[in-house]
Amino acid sequence: MPKGIANKLCICLICTLCMVPSVCFSASVALSLDEAAFISAHPTIRIGIDREFVPFEFIDSNGTYSGISSEILALIAANTGLSFTYDSALGWDDTVEKAKIQEIDLLPAVAITEDRKQYLTFTSPYISFQQSIVIKNTNTSIKGIEDLFNRQVAVQVNTFWEGFLNDYPLIGKRQYENVEKALLAVNRGEEVAYIGNETSSIYWARKLGLSELKFIPLKQEPEQQLSFAVRKDWSLLASIIEKGVQSISEQEFNEIFDHWILVEKPTDYSLAIRISLFAGALILFVALVSVFWIRKLKQEIINKDNTQKDLEIEKQKAEFADKEKSRLMARISHEIRTPLNGINGTTYLLEKSELSITQRRYLSIISGATHTMLSLINDILEYSRIDEHCLALQEIHFHLDEIIREILSLEDWAAKQKKLKVHVRIDEDVPLVLRGDSGKLSQILTNLIHNAMKFTLQGSIDVHVSVQLKENDHCIIVIAIQDTGIGMTAQQVEGIFQPFTQADDSISRRFGGSGLGLSIVKGLVTLMQGTIDVFCELGKGCTFTVALPFKIDHQEESSGCNDCATSLRLDCRHALLVVKNKESVAAVGSLLTSYKIKYDLVDSERLAISLLEADSYEAVTPYCLLIMDAVSWNTRPRQLLDFLAGKNKNKTKPTVKTLLLLEDDSNFNPLESKDSDNGPDLVLSLPVNSSVFYNAMLGLFLPEDSLPSPVPEPEIVRIKDTHYRVLVVEDNKINQIICNEVLTRSGFQVTLASNGKEGVEYFKQMGDEVDLILLDLHMDVMNGYEALAMIRSLNKRIPIVITSADLLEIAKTRALGLGASEFLGKPYNPDELIQISSELIINYRVFEAGTRCIDIDEGLLRVGGDTHLYNLVISSFLQEYEQESVLLMTQIKANQYIQAFETVHKIKGACGSIGATVAQTLAAQVQSLLNEGYSQEMLEKAALLETELRGVLFEGARWKERYETSYRK
Repeated sequence: MPKGIANKLCICLICTLCMVPSVCFSASVALSLDEAAFISAHPTIRIGIDREFVPFEFIDSNGTYSGISSEILALIAANTGLSFTYDSALGWDDTVEKAKIQEIDLLPAVAITEDRKQYLTFTSPYISFQQSIVIKNTNTSIKGIEDLFNRQVAVQVNTFWEGFLNDYPLIGKRQYENVEKALLAVNRGEEVAYIGNETSSIYWARKLGLSELKFIPLKQEPEQQLSFAVRKDWSLLASIIEKGVQSISEQEFNEIFDHWILVEKPTDYSLAIRISLFAGALILFVALVSVFWIRKLKQEIINKDNTQKDLEIEKQKAEFADKEKSRLMARISHEIRTPLNGINGTTYLLEKSELSITQRRYLSIISGATHTMLSLINDILEYSRIDEHCLALQEIHFHLDEIIREILSLEDWAAKQKKLKVHVRIDEDVPLVLRGDSGKLSQILTNLIHNAMKFTLQGSIDVHVSVQLKENDHCIIVIAIQDTGIGMTAQQVEGIFQPFTQADDSISRRFGGSGLGLSIVKGLVTLMQGTIDVFCELGKGCTFTVALPFKIDHQEESSGCNDCATSLRLDCRHALLVVKNKESVAAVGSLLTSYKIKYDLVDSERLAISLLEADSYEAVTPYCLLIMDAVSWNTRPRQLLDFLAGKNKNKTKPTVKTLLLLEDDSNFNPLESKDSDNGPDLVLSLPVNSSVFYNAMLGLFLPEDSLPSPVPEPEIVRIKDTHYRVLVVEDNKINQIICNEVLTRSGFQVTLASNGKEGVEYFKQMGDEVDLILLDLHMDVMNGYEALAMIRSLNKRIPIVITSADLLEIAKTRALGLGASEFLGKPYNPDELIQISSELIINYRVFEAGTRCIDIDEGLLRVGGDTHLYNLVISSFLQEYEQESVLLMTQIKANQYIQAFETVHKIKGACGSIGATVAQTLAAQVQSLLNEGYSQEMLEKAALLETELRGVLFEGARWKERYETSYRK
């Protein structure tokens, strides 16, 4: 195409794109009235272009829209009166997305695909194009599309060729932003091939100096073509564009195509014959310059790759350092726990001795400091667990208000010391019986409430519980904890969730702490798929809001409505509130409403007496409950109390019970209590949760013989005889002394070993006298893991308790996997050590006394009485199921119920085949309970099965040994 014509077309397009929106009625295309009206209503059409689709359309170095489609659009604009506008900065991906939502009206050069037909209307094709496979010229293995099967190729994202490859599922695809990057990847050997438009590929290969590429034409049916694509709801625009294309003469099309496509075809070397020596020299000069810049470009690419590799290495170093940091913190935790166990044990022993009041006070200080230090160490260990993603979620049912009550009771002393008011408000629609990880919820709330207490010097702590979402069995519980403490600035808030970080350096000195609490909270909230927000104002306090998802336990809620609740009929009760504290009114009123108890509120003694007098004569629901707060009670309302005493003497009317609410029970005067004639019937400390209030109503209104019996506290099992021997394998001398003293006082005989080797040697010599082994893990000479494995090879049933300060999950799993019976972390509670030791010894000695785990006769019957075959079955069982019981308990504790079901199913079948009928029955029970999900009964049955399997393995090994000995003889 002559240069002049091309310039005119470009000028025409630019003028058209920039012209004031209007309809050109002098257009050479015959338009219908609807089409003319459309142009009048929409004179400017928004087009979307591919900035790098050379030579069809692209943005040139001057920032101008160029290419075949641009010149055709210029002719359409001249012939129809349309004008076009475009955003040259918009990428192709964004262009496609805008076309989908009709923020772009026209795409000038796109191939027709089924996906695009959903949101675009296409005109007749106006140009055909050739697809090709681009490979390195050294590649001889690819000759066609079939040679790419089971390989991965490069393709430009959001293009026809990406959809084209969907028809070839055996060919993998890696998406690239543009043709240029895809060809560079092939040239560097990172991709085996690229599939795309041949013309565009040749253009970019030459522009980038990629001389090592080869183009293989890809023959496809039907022929691939480009069309104009119009937004789906503008069919009239499609018709106008169609007429505009038809108005372009064949000569005009040829000139456009010759100008652009011939430029991109391989160089016609015949022209070199006709050019002068000057032109040849010029070409040589350009070639040399090109070679220089190509080499420079390649070097830049190499430098970029090297930089990328360096960044990857630095990233790996950072990740390794992060893991090492977590391991270091876990190691620090271990090293501190070991001497802390000695302090804790010594304190325990001193508490059992005769001490003066002063000595006991000093001892309580030591105990408190020990627990404080243990809390800090637990924070470090918890952080390392979160950091290494070692925590798993449990799902158990729990009462939300009980969790909050227990946490507040732990912080009650701190609140009273500072004279802080604590208010709890739970919305009526909040489900209180939930399923989820109550332990981690308790940990989150403990940290937040403890922080609120610590940083609040005066004022109040408000805990508000609401429900954000409640659908079927799922809900999102929102808990907001607001304090009137020191607050923080916006800048300080930004870093509070970072580990070992506090608002400023003075905070640690004034208030103490490790700076890990909120970091742990953030990690646990994220683990539970919840959110946490914080709003703070310096000098006025902070509000932390946690939103966590839980399941609603409808079955447990309905089962809570027992006979006591039915006979109590709280909805028929009528209460009178003489409460002056507004916060108390809100809290108690919410509780009364939740139990459908009607109530009236007054703030003076005179009004209360008036209502009680009216209640005595009028036919209304009589009052049965008078609720007063400390403010009202401390005014000594003698007249009200005397009136109430006289009213209660009238046996024809229901007795009015008195409930006193105290914010701090230290302010309650015993002389005015229940011991006097007019004292309250019941005193409750605020805040009062739902379950405490309900129990109070039971106590006030149910007859004593209908109240549920209290559940007795479990008694600690203690050894009364003195012939049970415990082998303590411990390298720390202080811990040896503590453990020896605690066990000896409880009736055990103790033998000490300083390392794993000593422990194994003693067990080999005196194993029959040992009833229990306490084993540390980290020791010199021989560690606990090695000692555990060797002892288990000698005796499958002897109970072994790991007592270690290494509380990482990997240590527990490894020890249990080697056959440990229990894992007790240091510093341990001495009473818990005695309890566990006693139970394990009793179970072990009962089994040794003659309990049979395998019915040999039953087993032989199952194999037709063939003892040789039975021995093979026993041998196979011992080999395959030695670790299955440990594996089962590990799966159950990790909530892997599907895997646990499969494990116990195998155990059941195997036990049946050898005559272990008790273990088979237990396995069947555990399998049935696993179908119902988590339950305490399931855990208990699984523990019994684990113990029974140890007996089966022990008896099986003994039978095998006796059989093979007699067989050899």
